[in-house]
Amino acid sequence: MWVTGETPWVRGLIDRYHEQAASQGTRIIPFCGFDSIPSDLGTYLAVRYLQEQCGVSCREVKAYFQAYGGFNGGTLASAFHLYDSDQIAQVSDPFLLNPPGEHSPTEIARNRDPQFPQYDTERETWVAPFFMGAINTRVVRRSSALWEQWEEGYGLDFSYQEYLKFDPPLAWLQSAVITAGMAFFAGAMQSVPVRQWLRSVLPKPGSGPSEKTMNEGWFRCELIGFGKDGQKVQGLIYDQGDPGNRATVKFLCESALSLALNEDELPGGAERGGILTPATGLGEVLLKRLRKAGMKIEVKEIGA
Repeated sequence: MWVTGETPWVRGLIDRYHEQAASQGTRIIPFCGFDSIPSDLGTYLAVRYLQEQCGVSCREVKAYFQAYGGFNGGTLASAFHLYDSDQIAQVSDPFLLNPPGEHSPTEIARNRDPQFPQYDTERETWVAPFFMGAINTRVVRRSSALWEQWEEGYGLDFSYQEYLKFDPPLAWLQSAVITAGMAFFAGAMQSVPVRQWLRSVLPKPGSGPSEKTMNEGWFRCELIGFGKDGQKVQGLIYDQGDPGNRATVKFLCESALSLALNEDELPGGAERGGILTPATGLGEVLLKRLRKAGMKIEVKEIGA
């Protein structure tokens, strides 16, 4: 298991090694950092609560992120690599990490990445596209597809989407500014000369936030799960500490300890293998370890 956000690279790993790892019972689990454990485990938690406590399948989960922290130069280097290697076109495929299969135009349209700010009636505030959504959503959809193969699926026509959430009264302005900034950066990265200039002035690999910023950082992931008969559950994953450093270190270490110390309790037993996700490869074991490590993780039925 490791930390990565480069979905085209992981797609290559799936194509080359998934079947072999599955036949050998070898678990290979990327995305074990802030991308994409809150999204993937949070969705898993909401879905299983609907199924086990409410007795219904899940039709949709939405996640809303808020965070404060610094930025690592290595993250920017990964973004530059996607453009330098012409892999960026793959990133827009909403089912990039799924097992081979056909997806209807309706299904593809329903799972396209958000492009504009919008008012969210569930959270009663404005939200924007989340810059990590193109990573996290693919991981969650792979989890859903793998669970479906093992006859423990999330629900018929299940869909997942996530957003960056802002608090009133200036939520509308913040969501518009962030969306415009993301669009400008993506457009600038298309130009080789501009990309070279950005590489020269932005943080370099190995650089990152100060100790003070990492200590004062935090993240909050709110989730809403919708049951097929109108039921709703609300989930929360929250922790103190910079998401890309403090939280990611906790996620990574507890994931490794789950594999090393709790092998017999892992989803599917010792024989399960393949290029898995945090939810399909670690599941409840990792949830329990993260709670013991001080992370707030909860789910409840709305109105209960």
